[in-house]
Amino acid sequence: MVFVENTENDALNWHGICNFDIPKEVMAMLVGARVDDRLLHGQVLVKWVGREVCSRIVVVDERARSDPLLKSLMRAALPRDIRLDICGISEGAVLLKAKHMEKERVFALFRTVETLHAAIQAGAEIRR
Repeated sequence: MVFVENTENDALNWHGICNFDIPKEVMAMLVGARVDDRLLHGQVLVKWVGREVCSRIVVVDERARSDPLLKSLMRAALPRDIRLDICGISEGAVLLKAKHMEKERVFALFRTVETLHAAIQAGAEIRR
């Protein structure tokens, strides 16, 4: 399930607030995905990493991809055994549909709904 986090409301169901649908075949492959302008933060770490739900986190965000400090902070926050990819939309779409990702338990993070939509339009997939 994909949630959108905003500062005024609790997490809201994706389909309840967006004007486009995520294809069911993509939804079924997700261990988790989140749209949150904070990207990787405590709640994500506790819920998804702390419970060993995922083995890899993919952050798809153009700004984070080009910000060395933000990349450094996100890497420092994760345990060493969790892989972290920080990439732009086109790179993220290629990575998320790569065959080798089928063996990973991937959690995807997107800063905005528009970024998620662009990644899906570019063919992003996460397979269990």
